[in-house]
Amino acid sequence: MNCVYEAFREHMKHLGLYTFPEDYNAYLLLKRLTHGHQPQFTFGGVVPWLYQWLLPDSYSLKIQHTLYQWDNWMYSAENDWQRLVVYETDYGEYVDQITLAPSVYLMLSHQHALFSESVPAGIPVMAIQIRRVS
Repeated sequence: MNCVYEAFREHMKHLGLYTFPEDYNAYLLLKRLTHGHQPQFTFGGVVPWLYQWLLPDSYSLKIQHTLYQWDNWMYSAENDWQRLVVYETDYGEYVDQITLAPSVYLMLSHQHALFSESVPAGIPVMAIQIRRVS
């Protein structure tokens, strides 16, 4: 299973919510829209967009990011879909250091995503927290 989806599933489980096989199928379809059919890492700039589509209606995302800004994600986009998604995505608050917890963290090293209840060691470039809309 893809680490981006696995981290999403773990965060949902932490909130007492469940994911279903159809959610993973929807994730794969959305990922194919932005990546084509190549089995490659999920481009980090599309992760908030992917999560937003998978969330239940009563939940939203809070995002912190560091190192990379919107124009870095745009420059890194490899195709038109990725550029469109980056253009449409709200990357939240730019911070000097990630402090948002618990969250899904996109790590600079190994292009890896993980869920943790505290900010992990290493260099997270983005924290994505799923929150209930009040």
